[in-house]
Amino acid sequence: MERVGTVVIGAGYAGISLSYELKKRGIEHVVLDKAPKIFDSWRSHRWDSFKLNTNWKFSRLPGQVDDVDDDLMGAPVKEVIAGWEAHVVSHKLPVELNSNITAGTDDASGNLLVKFQRGDTSITYSTRNVVGCCGFLQNPHIPEVLSASFPSSVHQTYAGKYTNPGCLQEGGVLVVGNGSTGVQIAEELIQANKKVYLATSNMASVFRSFRGLDLFETLKRVNMIGQPKEALSHPDTMIYGVKIPFTGADHPITLHSLARQGVELLGTLEGVHDDVIQFKDNLKEHVDFADNAANTFFDTVKSIADTMPEAFEGCPPAEVEPEMQPYEPQSQASITQLKLSDIGNVFWATGFDWNIDWVKVPSVIEAFGKEGKPVSCETPHPGFFWIGNDWMRTRESGNIIGISPDAQFVAEKITQGKHLHLKNFT
Repeated sequence: MERVGTVVIGAGYAGISLSYELKKRGIEHVVLDKAPKIFDSWRSHRWDSFKLNTNWKFSRLPGQVDDVDDDLMGAPVKEVIAGWEAHVVSHKLPVELNSNITAGTDDASGNLLVKFQRGDTSITYSTRNVVGCCGFLQNPHIPEVLSASFPSSVHQTYAGKYTNPGCLQEGGVLVVGNGSTGVQIAEELIQANKKVYLATSNMASVFRSFRGLDLFETLKRVNMIGQPKEALSHPDTMIYGVKIPFTGADHPITLHSLARQGVELLGTLEGVHDDVIQFKDNLKEHVDFADNAANTFFDTVKSIADTMPEAFEGCPPAEVEPEMQPYEPQSQASITQLKLSDIGNVFWATGFDWNIDWVKVPSVIEAFGKEGKPVSCETPHPGFFWIGNDWMRTRESGNIIGISPDAQFVAEKITQGKHLHLKNFT
């Protein structure tokens, strides 16, 4: 058994952010990841054309220095990863790859133990602190019953398997899910001259720019970034009572803009019956939900911005982006069935599931929320923390923008309690 001051699980953006903060404070630690490369989910769960939704200023790791323009939008993920890797190398952050965690537990004295497999070797670290930074993009969430209703002749794919339009077979493409992944894939495919159908749900839309500024720069100027979850009226949601909004990486994508480009919008997918794909007749509900959320958020931001003229000095007046303008031809509103023969591919943009079965500490498990996920950076077990998950401390905790402040918070907690957590740790 080896002794390590702090074990960070996950070498993605969250784990590396924390590693930088710990090293800056002189805290001994190691970052473990089962993958052969750092930032693995950023490589394996994205597609060829994937770009970051945040501009470059908000995409840097803590302490990262480069000569890239802060306002660069839509940076290709490969370029972003290259910058992150250079940062890890320059600061000599202690990462150990190919380390598959099998258990995070405690002993009779309450000390934390991390067990993992590296090749054929089983290793256990005894530690003061464990920080789960394993993220939520681990296993694709594909509704089993719906997926099984499609015959084997239909090619089914998802983010992490799909690379570009060329990897699809002939025939139309049914994209299921209209979060950011779904709308970005739908737009890519329609622009590649594919016949695209989008099965929708209640997902919020959001503007991409405001008074000439990027969405995230706008939120920073109106002090809507970093708000503690306790201060918000809807702690289960991302933005004022709506689900995490969908958008494009460097331009708005809305249900209206997709329909305008030729994407056939549909209601909720119900399954395949007798060679017919069935959908609920609830498209209008979904469009109204997205529009109402976008309008409410726009009006909220504008009302705050109007009280802060100095923050927007020299910026043009606020205008609604063209992509937000309604486009609702009658042919879009009544489709509840498609011929199975019209579809050659299904893209599941239905999110990802967690895999934190390695957690074996009872008090940590008992503190999970109703969805079986952590709800705070801190846990009832001294020295056990989480970073990089939705609503840890702020509305942005599950996003790049919020991870850095959370990493600083946890690093400070570890620094303050570094002599208190592990009994008989010598």
